[in-house]
Parts: sequence; structure tokens; C-alpha cells
Amino acid sequence: MRSFRARSRSGGDDRGAVLVEAALLTPIFFLLIFGIVEFSFGMRAHLTTGVIAESGARSASIAGTQQDADGQILAAVSKAASNLPADSLKEVVIFKASGPDDTIPAACQAGGVSGVCNHYQRSDLDTAIADFDCSSAGDNFWCPTSRNASLSGPPDYVGVWVRVRHDYFTGFFGDGMDLTRTKIMRLEPNEF
Repeated sequence: MRSFRARSRSGGDDRGAVLVEAALLTPIFFLLIFGIVEFSFGMRAHLTTGVIAESGARSASIAGTQQDADGQILAAVSKAASNLPADSLKEVVIFKASGPDDTIPAACQAGGVSGVCNHYQRSDLDTAIADFDCSSAGDNFWCPTSRNASLSGPPDYVGVWVRVRHDYFTGFFGDGMDLTRTKIMRLEPNEF
């Protein structure tokens, strides 16, 4: 009888140790799982931000000097951003770049700069393409018709900078983060 009691005591002690270990490891396990989930959603938002900037730059390259070029760019950006949560896309800047490795001028992040860039907010994405005529839709700082798309130029480089707000899913790691991407392309020549 004595050996049976000794075994039951040691079995009870093991169960208590397992409970303590589980209590210590469960929060770490869930933190790891939530970290993987946050990283996955963050990576998706990062990649989508790159696609948005590239879609806008490609549209800028094709639209060239058409009067409604910025409207076409914003339509392409809006379409590329359609799989993000509503209102995630915060800003779009279309700027004149000096080459394919240029960066957005700092002043353009605050607003439009004459002859350099046009700055758009989220609400501007709902503006009809026909309303872009270099007078009041925000495209009057660097009117698309003043861009150079001729071979004799050479053609201008146009950059598209986007800022997307990624809100964290779980909230364990903070509220969220801003993601920015820039893509620059040369205007397609309109002379044949």
C-alpha cells in the first residue's frame, strides 16, 4: 500500500508542474501566433502598397501629357488599392523626377508645389476623370500638359508616391504603421 501512495503523490506533483508550465508558455504561444498573423497582414499591405505605386506610375507613363492624366493615374491607383481596407490609402503625390532613382521632394509631401508636383488626399480619388483640367482638381501645380513626352526632350520622368495606413489586426503591437512607396517611370513618347 505504501508504494501506491508514493506513486500517486509523484503523479500529482507532475500534473501541477504541467499546469504551471502551460500557464507560463500559453501567453508566449499566443504572442507568437498573433505575431505571425500581424506579420502576414503587414507584408500583404507592404506588397499592395508597391503595386499601387507601380500601377500609378505605369498609368502616368502611358497617359503622358493628356489633360486628364492625373485623373487616369488616380483611377489606376484607386483600382489597385481596392483590395485594401476602406480608407487605408491616405495620400498620392505625382511628381517630376530627374531620373529613375530620384526621391520625392520633401515639400511635395506637405502639398502641391508649382512646376514640381501635385498632391492628392484620399477624398480626391473620388473625383471624376473629366474634372481634371489643370484648373481646380489639384492638378494645377504641375499640369500634365506641361510635361515633356517628346523624343527631342528627352521625355520627363514621373514619380508616383503613395502613403497607406496599415492598422494592426490584433492591437498587441500598437495601433498600426504608415507604409510609403515610390515608383518612377519615364513618359512614353507621343511622337511616331
